[in-house]
Amino acid sequence: MLYWRVRGIDVCGNQGTWSEARKLEIDLTPPNVPVLRSPWNNAWMSDTMALFIWNAVTKLSDGGKATPVRYVLQADTSASFASPLLKADTTAATQDSLFLAEGRYYWRVKAYDLAGNKGPFSDSLRFGVDTTAPADFDLKSPAEGAHVYSRGTLQWARRPMRSAG
Repeated sequence: MLYWRVRGIDVCGNQGTWSEARKLEIDLTPPNVPVLRSPWNNAWMSDTMALFIWNAVTKLSDGGKATPVRYVLQADTSASFASPLLKADTTAATQDSLFLAEGRYYWRVKAYDLAGNKGPFSDSLRFGVDTTAPADFDLKSPAEGAHVYSRGTLQWARRPMRSAG
């Protein structure tokens, strides 16, 4: 904890009175790394609305008071987060959402405080979005209504894809 005060002195050396003293706390400690909760690593979602959830980071000042923490959420199609980010910041406390197309994605979060101290990014997690239903199948054997008296074999085949046009 530091204390500071000010007084003026003019070019002739005349001194004014000291101002009231104030406390000043210098904060150079970054927040801890948030723990990612959802989506889990290698998870697949069938919804294009991705909900990102992480644990809140609590940061205490030297005086033991909790200080406000904000977060940076990054979502990208690249594990290096080098392509244009799909999401680059958030004002959310511990969750945020984003509409995504089908594909594979990576996400990570870091915390920063109002003093400008930024913690490191969490490890990134990979997840996918898949809204395409599997192909339809035709049942081949046994035939509809057939009576099977021994160990039969069930047979089916994927329906051929129809051309679009």
